[in-house]
Amino acid sequence: DGSIRNADGSIRTAAPSMPEARDNRNLPNEKPTKPDAVDQSNKQADLDVTQAIRKAVLARDGMSMGAKNITIVTEMGTVTLKGEVASDTEKTTIGEIATANAAGRTVDNQLTVKPAQ
Repeated sequence: DGSIRNADGSIRTAAPSMPEARDNRNLPNEKPTKPDAVDQSNKQADLDVTQAIRKAVLARDGMSMGAKNITIVTEMGTVTLKGEVASDTEKTTIGEIATANAAGRTVDNQLTVKPAQ
């Protein structure tokens, strides 16, 4: 008769549902992958904060190339720092720079320290 049947032989009345897209922000015990640079808010105040932090990091003497290339995203009242830096000191310094330039926003320092080789 052309009907699609389930494993038990009953007639399937609806197409099987597709699993929802994976979103790490909602999974326990997993580090969030968002936000990324594409998530940067287009609000001028958020853009100004991101730019101020970037300029301050670039102006700081002795920063590694990794530190100069971190991802800085300002959205929804939070500044998120992501990327790999050369040392714990660099991670702390960038966090302090971000806090000083965040204009009252929360700073989420997700920077990681590059393992010694």
